[in-house]
Amino acid sequence: MLRKISAGLLVLAIGFVAPLGANAASDPEKELTLQSKDARQATAALNTAIAARSGKETGRDTSLAMADLFLRYDSLSASEKKQADALLARPTDGVRDPLGDGYTVRATKVCGPHVCVHYVKSTNDAPSSTDNDGNGHFDWAEYSLKVMESVWRKEVGQLKYRAPASDRGKGGNNKFDVYLSDVGNDGLYGYCTTEKAVPGHRFRASGYCVLDEDFVEFEPQPRAASLKVTAAHEFFHAVQYNYDAAEDRWAMEATATWMEERYADSVNDNRQYLGYGHMRRNDIPLDKFARQSLTPYGNWIFFEAISAKYGTGAVRQIWNKLDSTRPSQDRYSIQGVKAFLATKKMKLPRFYAAFGAANIVPEKVYSEGSAYPAAKIAKTYTLTRSKPGASGRLTLNHLTNRNYSFVPTTGFSGKRKLRIIVNAPNKNTGSAAWVLVHLRNGKVISKEVRLNNRGWGKVLASYTNSNVARVTLTLANASTSYRCWKNTGYACQGTPLGNGKVFKFNVRNVQG
Repeated sequence: MLRKISAGLLVLAIGFVAPLGANAASDPEKELTLQSKDARQATAALNTAIAARSGKETGRDTSLAMADLFLRYDSLSASEKKQADALLARPTDGVRDPLGDGYTVRATKVCGPHVCVHYVKSTNDAPSSTDNDGNGHFDWAEYSLKVMESVWRKEVGQLKYRAPASDRGKGGNNKFDVYLSDVGNDGLYGYCTTEKAVPGHRFRASGYCVLDEDFVEFEPQPRAASLKVTAAHEFFHAVQYNYDAAEDRWAMEATATWMEERYADSVNDNRQYLGYGHMRRNDIPLDKFARQSLTPYGNWIFFEAISAKYGTGAVRQIWNKLDSTRPSQDRYSIQGVKAFLATKKMKLPRFYAAFGAANIVPEKVYSEGSAYPAAKIAKTYTLTRSKPGASGRLTLNHLTNRNYSFVPTTGFSGKRKLRIIVNAPNKNTGSAAWVLVHLRNGKVISKEVRLNNRGWGKVLASYTNSNVARVTLTLANASTSYRCWKNTGYACQGTPLGNGKVFKFNVRNVQG
């Protein structure tokens, strides 16, 4: 059962208050107000976890709801702590886990070099012993262990992530514990939750996982496929908890969904989320996290773009920047991304604008991009002799972008160019722009619109009807300015300061 944890672990978690100021304790009224706010937020975390575990919500972020509850535990009332204990208890805690997954019969376990899988042989929590998926997996508990050990070898062994923190014998030994339980009846594939703070580290925590005992509720997808993507995703949450259990939730979910592609590439379960992220909803800030929203899951494509350009080790290097072990490394999500890109001499606005443009032609950028939905075009302009130009004005919030398309028609003689002028907010605020020239032979030419410090930029693109099908313009607001620790669903729980920025463009078909 959950025990009281270090109060320091409460600081900085998403949905949690910021560290108290140096003089807060000297003001009793202010301190009382802050304590009251902590209590309200702790109650909200408990209610969220209860809803997530009950199957009343459709979102998949149960793991982080449970982690948030753990991080808020100290601020709960005595009666609320009893409810939290029930939710956070391990299935082997039995009747002490009445609101969760408590076993009602004696459990047994099978162990490998790194993982132990706990299960029961009767009741609804018993794993199937029949070959329902056609792959010869007659002993589901043994197969679950095989998959979990394989996930460990991939994520910790091959990709070199830090192993989950030791639970110091909580499950009977020092191996990582996975419990099979009928959580599918609640609409859950599984979850991993935090349990104990790592000694000497305020934001690192050990944990364990609970996976559905048979995944039959999620057929017709093969049971083995459901297990593989769930194991890869949820185990990576346990890995994340040993870097920073309080990291920005959008990044935790996006990189865990990205990890599905690394381990279970052929399953392609994460493709279903692409329409909710930047591939189709580039009007929603990249760093937005909200309960029951699938946007963070769809934004695994952002980390896919980073790994496509810099290799799969890039995401681990970002997590190294987020590592809370050393204060010098303990950045929040966007800071970590920027710090990594800086090691490649790349600025975030430039990368983000190129990323937005690349999503127009995913088949040219991603190894499986031909199966991905292309980014939306906000408006298409057809330029003619009588109407050779177009202009537009738009507003963009932070970490959003918008695409426009310009199609040439016949009737122009000689070589032609498309002159594109962009008038954006000050370049130092994160403004960026990108152009793609889509040739009729299928090739795509990529051009950055270099903005000066005032946000002005111009580029000429080939625009001869005989060989150009269209030209697309991507305008991006890559602002990363926040007033942090305001209990929002954005990076650093911050209030974005770069929203509502006005961009203008003017294009004209001119003689080349």
